[in-house]
Amino acid sequence: ECQEKGWCKALGMTGYPLEVQYEILRRSAKEKIVWDQSLVYGHFNLHNTSLFSQPNFNNNSFASFCKENRLSLSAAAPLSMGLLTHTDPPDWHPASEALKQACQEAASICQSRGVNISALATVVALSNPNISYTLIGVRNRNEVQRAAAAASRFVGLTNTSSEEVLLKVLSAEEYGAWQVLQDSSTGPFAQVWKNGSYKWDGIQNARDFWMEMEEKDNRNHVLQKD
Repeated sequence: ECQEKGWCKALGMTGYPLEVQYEILRRSAKEKIVWDQSLVYGHFNLHNTSLFSQPNFNNNSFASFCKENRLSLSAAAPLSMGLLTHTDPPDWHPASEALKQACQEAASICQSRGVNISALATVVALSNPNISYTLIGVRNRNEVQRAAAAASRFVGLTNTSSEEVLLKVLSAEEYGAWQVLQDSSTGPFAQVWKNGSYKWDGIQNARDFWMEMEEKDNRNHVLQKD
């Protein structure tokens, strides 16, 4: 309706759970509602590549689903909303403690090799040719310059596979650190990949539920005393 009335040229959506976006897109297709773009966040970074690796969408990844349906795919939060840095994550971050600790371990590994994990995470996020663009949040001039420096590494490169791109744009130290981080047996993310806590789908809902249960329990204790 917005397009028919000339209020907009393109329609896009965003949200964290890929399953929710997929269901909206699938149902919209039945109603002949055409979406032009999907913006995801937190699903393509050093600890979470489920945008491409999770075959839960009609036996395809969400990225493949978007490509088949001619949806422009964009990704945000390459630093996982502050997890992939050399500072403590923000207090409000919904990730599990296990994931936060894994990211801090990954940052220590990078630091021991003379690698900035934020720079590495940004370059890796920019490396996949199937993502139209990557949205990066910055707080100051230094972060703008770091993001621009990461993007400038790709000037003149043709669209090849992500790993081929990384071989060209990462330094030897960065590439070595990336390989250590991606080791599914001994790397810092091995355990969170195994138990599924590499992402935070539903974690906040669970926290809210148990907080509500605790509040109800406290009220019951007060009533019993009265």
